[in-house]
Amino acid sequence: EPTSAMELVDFIINCLWKLPIRRPAPLDRMKERATAETSYYQPFDIMHVKNKFPSIDERVAMRLGRMISRRRQLLRYRKTHIDSLQGKHLQTRRPVIETKSDQGHEDTGIAPSFVTSTHHMQDTKATTLKLDAHQQISAGPSDLYTPSVSSSISSTSSQQSDGDIPIIVPNRPKGDTEDALNQFTCLYCLTAQSIQTERRWKKHVLDDLQPYVCTYSECSLNDYVFENQDEWFQHEAQSHRSKWFCNVDTHEQFDNASDFLEHMKVLHENVLRRDQISSLQRICRVPTRSQFGVCPLCEKTSKKLKTHLARHLKQLALFAIPQTDYMSESDTEDAKSDIAHRSH
Repeated sequence: EPTSAMELVDFIINCLWKLPIRRPAPLDRMKERATAETSYYQPFDIMHVKNKFPSIDERVAMRLGRMISRRRQLLRYRKTHIDSLQGKHLQTRRPVIETKSDQGHEDTGIAPSFVTSTHHMQDTKATTLKLDAHQQISAGPSDLYTPSVSSSISSTSSQQSDGDIPIIVPNRPKGDTEDALNQFTCLYCLTAQSIQTERRWKKHVLDDLQPYVCTYSECSLNDYVFENQDEWFQHEAQSHRSKWFCNVDTHEQFDNASDFLEHMKVLHENVLRRDQISSLQRICRVPTRSQFGVCPLCEKTSKKLKTHLARHLKQLALFAIPQTDYMSESDTEDAKSDIAHRSH
């Protein structure tokens, strides 16, 4: 039966696309490489964080900017690593045989496509941050902004906004018919994906960028990347977003330990020794479960702080994606033509 055969082929292809052939390098793997690899972008990324959140703590701004730069370097690393593997694979397909052609020039015995791949492998190492012409479109600080910040670029990206914190990701790859593909190689993790909806595509991109880091300056975890939104917010709630209270019902609760200790010294010193008061800082501390609070980045009050703050972190993570990925194909060609025109 032709129909049954086609259905079987379609089923097998779908199964093959779902196989996790190669896992992408996680963000944490790049810690030892990050300093040298991100020096070009890091000042712009830190400036972007400070411009977006003028009142942000300097240490938090440095941390968030540094993580954006690390994501840029990781995206670059993945691409050059795959290019290098492909180049090596192509090299082993056909040995190089040096011969002399009838015209007197050397013939390497390698097809033109093999020559190109071999040359590319030599130019792109996994630890380089050399910019090609395509990437230099976004080299200036004012041009680094994604459409969520700058309105000067036309974008056909999918968008889902929550108040004034829109989350925009580039569109899925398109086929010859200009329709979004359901099965493709992701541009960012460079693994085969089977994704049918924009919602799943957005989740995949954000999961790959790993946006969740602690937003408190005194945190000992510093550049630690949390696996998911729940794990990140649980850490902040238990480690930083706490309240302190004494056992007197009529006394107020305190949002920081210093105010609580001052309260204990003034009103309860007569029943407690000084060493006991110090130990109460740990005993009387309770992690807050409330979703109501002040955002540590924009300093606005939110009734859904977890969602609000998470969207800020997602925006910052998406800033690592090259600006040209947000452009339509015609916009990209116009930008390239403009660069070529200015170079003459």
